[in-house]
Amino acid sequence: MVKISKAGHTQRQLRVTERLTSVWAALSDPTRREILDLLRERLRTTGELADELPTSRFAIMKEILWKENKGISHRVEIGRQDV
Repeated sequence: MVKISKAGHTQRQLRVTERLTSVWAALSDPTRREILDLLRERLRTTGELADELPTSRFAIMKEILWKENKGISHRVEIGRQDV
C-alpha cells in the first residue's frame, strides 16, 4: 500500500525531495563545496582538509558528520585514522 500525503506526494517522493534538498544545501555553501572538491581528488583526513581550508579541524569534522547524516558522504576508517 502506498501512502499519499495531503499534498498528493508518495513517501518515496518525499524522501527523494528531502535528499535533494540536503544535497543542494551542501552545494550552496562555498566551504562545503570546497570540502567535496578536495575529497573528490583523493581521500583525506580531517587534519589534511583543515590544512587546505581557512577553518579548524573541528569545524571540518562537524561538516563531515553533517554530510554523513544527510547521506552525502561517508567516512572510511584506515587503522586509527578516519578518512
